[in-house]
Amino acid sequence: MSSHSFTEVARTCDTICIIKDGHIVDIDDMNNVQTNARQHYSITFETEEDAQMFHTLYKERKIDGTIVRVTLNG
Repeated sequence: MSSHSFTEVARTCDTICIIKDGHIVDIDDMNNVQTNARQHYSITFETEEDAQMFHTLYKERKIDGTIVRVTLNG
């Protein structure tokens, strides 16, 4: 099976192979992949000051005006 839909793969596969640029980069159990999957969020604050305050607490996050982008693992 070949798919870009994580939900579809999770429903049908126990083991997955991840291919990037034509090369296998990982073969793993689906449960391990789900546990370590990255989730991306964009948080929009009412003011740039609020966004900056959040960004001060979590410096590894990206800030663009009132929007802070966050990536979480697991």
